[in-house]
Amino acid sequence: KKSTSSFVRKNESSSFRTSNISLNPMGIDRNKEKLQKFAENFPLNIRQPSMSQTTYGEISGYLVWCSHGFQKPIPGFSWTPPPKMFDTSFCTIEKANERAQYLFYWRNPFRINPQLMVEFYDFGESLKKKCKSFQCTLIEGGRTWKVSVVPSEVFEWLDYADSNRHPFDEVNILSDKTLQL
Repeated sequence: KKSTSSFVRKNESSSFRTSNISLNPMGIDRNKEKLQKFAENFPLNIRQPSMSQTTYGEISGYLVWCSHGFQKPIPGFSWTPPPKMFDTSFCTIEKANERAQYLFYWRNPFRINPQLMVEFYDFGESLKKKCKSFQCTLIEGGRTWKVSVVPSEVFEWLDYADSNRHPFDEVNILSDKTLQL
């Protein structure tokens, strides 16, 4: 019999839940194949957004932002929350959600295989007004990677919003020889 697990992240609202994760090795293999196929099937404008999509303020509609860093103060160190950095803009919520998912899994700064991220780390997804959000926290060290979609006009009002584009397109999980899917 296949067993599944779903959890609510600690210190988060109850709407922030993970997907069901298969604890059955056969299910893990299917998830692995699904992730590989999913990465290969992203449209080119999702994998390599155009100049207008990566220029802040060029396209109105929906904006994808990301954040990487320590979400809580570290005793003995000066601390501010990490900025919410601009990624891309899209005219439709569907394309913005697709880019957010691609950025979160395949361009994560931890250089973690997406399957491992889902299986072994403090991971979660949420959906609010059709806008997707993803979050993964490394248990060791407490660094967090967040990716979220918001209506374009909302971004400038977010705490620690930064209209400068992030550097995470340089990370490519699929071409990293140390990681296997």
